[in-house]
Amino acid sequence: MGFKLDRHVPSRFQWETVSHFVLNRMMEELPELKFEKILAVAGPPGTGKTSNTYALAEALESKVYSVQGKDLVGQLEGAAAAPLVDALKKAGNDSESFVPLVLIDDIDTGGLAHDPNISGTISSEALKGCLMGWADNPRSVTVDDGMSAPRIVSLRRPPAMVVTTNRLDHIYPPILRPGRSRIVVLDPKGEELREVLKGIFPHLSGLSIWNLHRKFPDQSIAFFVALKAEIAKETVIHWASAHMGSLCSGDWKSRALQLQKISNGASYQDLVSVGERLAAQSRNTNFVDQAKPSHEELNPLIGREGFHNYGNGALHPANGELPQPHIPPVKI
Repeated sequence: MGFKLDRHVPSRFQWETVSHFVLNRMMEELPELKFEKILAVAGPPGTGKTSNTYALAEALESKVYSVQGKDLVGQLEGAAAAPLVDALKKAGNDSESFVPLVLIDDIDTGGLAHDPNISGTISSEALKGCLMGWADNPRSVTVDDGMSAPRIVSLRRPPAMVVTTNRLDHIYPPILRPGRSRIVVLDPKGEELREVLKGIFPHLSGLSIWNLHRKFPDQSIAFFVALKAEIAKETVIHWASAHMGSLCSGDWKSRALQLQKISNGASYQDLVSVGERLAAQSRNTNFVDQAKPSHEELNPLIGREGFHNYGNGALHPANGELPQPHIPPVKI
């Protein structure tokens, strides 16, 4: 098995993930091996939690079975766990991967969400039980459809698991218990961030990368990704304003490659100019958000005065029946 990456992956995240994969593979041969079954990757939006996981999985010849946190909901108690059970079963029967990987993207949403600011929020018990039961015994998964007795399904191989989140404090706490989960934060700074920037702006010299980072010292990867997208948008706008009469003619593949080349070759001065505008827009947005009255200020009964919030605006007294997993309102 080779190990080749076509992008820079921050070193700590890279080796935490690689060791997680390899330890999972070792456990197939050594069932007595004990370690954290869940690698929880936290960090701001846009820092590469998901894309870097996929890149490392590809380098390690491992197939990814992805589940979106928002899809872990269901009207019946067992239905919330169904996508996770399905992913674990498929991964557990994968005989080709170095080690199959189950990825729960944005685990802080859906049936595993926990909001410390809203009292009484309760996620799906069957889903929590399924995930934690598998983490404690990764060679089997509990299937509970809510209509018949739960049953245990054996897995031919114990898959690895990575979960991503922007908000660690919004995950049901026992999932992150030491011994069950290992937490790694992906938010590159300093030299690590400059290495990532070399991949985002490969045409810039090392000195220009250094100066760009120094110009925006408090920004994360997400800012520079947005900066590249903004440059591409401006390139297209300038081109389209001069070619509106002939948009449907010509070889669009060649045209797309030409526009991409132009936007990828933006000068350092252009990047700084657009970056300053993006930074100003971000500051204005933050100011407006901070000026908004909080939900609790609008209604002090929400969250801290004994009310459950179902996530769709429905409030119920805390001494009433326990809330069910959040089901998005049906649009007609």
